[in-house]
Amino acid sequence: MTDGTLELYDADAHVIEPPSVFEEYSPKAYRDRVPRLERRDRAEWIVCDGMDLFPIGRLGGLARNERHLRLGASALEGSWDEVIVPGAHDLDARLEAMNTDGVACAVLFPTVAMRFFSLPDPDLRNVLFRAFNAWTADLHRAAPTRLRSICVVDPDDLDAAVGEVRGARDRGHAGVLVPLLADRGWTYGSTDYDVLWRAAAEQGLPVGFHAFASRGPVPVRVGLDLAIDSVVERPSMVVSAIAQLIFSGTFERIPELKWFSAENDAGWCAYLIERSDTLFDRVKDQVPTSRRPSEQFREHVFVTFTHERAPLAALPVTGTENLLWGSDYPHNVTTWPTSRERLEDAFTAMGTPETVQRALVYDNAARLFG
Repeated sequence: MTDGTLELYDADAHVIEPPSVFEEYSPKAYRDRVPRLERRDRAEWIVCDGMDLFPIGRLGGLARNERHLRLGASALEGSWDEVIVPGAHDLDARLEAMNTDGVACAVLFPTVAMRFFSLPDPDLRNVLFRAFNAWTADLHRAAPTRLRSICVVDPDDLDAAVGEVRGARDRGHAGVLVPLLADRGWTYGSTDYDVLWRAAAEQGLPVGFHAFASRGPVPVRVGLDLAIDSVVERPSMVVSAIAQLIFSGTFERIPELKWFSAENDAGWCAYLIERSDTLFDRVKDQVPTSRRPSEQFREHVFVTFTHERAPLAALPVTGTENLLWGSDYPHNVTTWPTSRERLEDAFTAMGTPETVQRALVYDNAARLFG
């Protein structure tokens, strides 16, 4: 609190990357394959190496003051200049938007670059991730007390990923983003990936995933399919991934490793903790970990929330040190520019003590990301 007013640390903010960034920051040999804008009738698309990434119209909800999910053909309409707010990519406009919302510091996650995990060429993926990392590192250096940058890596290429992570702290990055995967043949708890998780831990960088940053396609869902994906399938992917890390003994093998989940909600945390402890007490002689899951979660796992009240109600189970607030600016579901008021309303409704409020909206994120 500052004079009774919440000071905010945004642990889930975004940039929307102009295609020119990838041309500027990529080697010349790849510049005819980097993302570019392509006009189609009344819609403008970001395309990359023959693959459609985003229609600009779907990224422009905030500029149109739309907070609902826009579907149908009209959702595709719009050009970069018409519907992308300047705070999505321009430094001065970003800082002004943060000031409007009472945000002292923000962690910048990608938008366009989240789709690069689905590009078929691993060399191109790595080139584009390095370009994104270099650009956001420059943004951080231009406003080091206000912005934190995320280093995006592809764990399918462990050598490249480890090399990128080992220099990430020196370049000013505050965390490492990997894809959120549902493939049952791939586990975050495999010892094959310890070299990457350990490299991040040695740099003092948390590792994590973000909603919609995945290897597969991200289809536009409607109706029942949309509801099942949002309410059931995506949360279950996150619960599965965190359970893999806990029950595999990863946090015991790499005790300095911290893990975050961004924009995947947080209502599932209490269920995961209590169910995991119950299971551990029954089968602890059958899993390669000696520590109770609740202890591991509280020491190693951090989760963002935006609109939810359920995580506030569950604080007696989850603890107060692992929940981080994020605005999702500049996407259309953001709480900007009334984040502070909406948080205060939620805290009042749930009876959250002021000392805990400060932890959730500032201290926990500052401790994790610096």
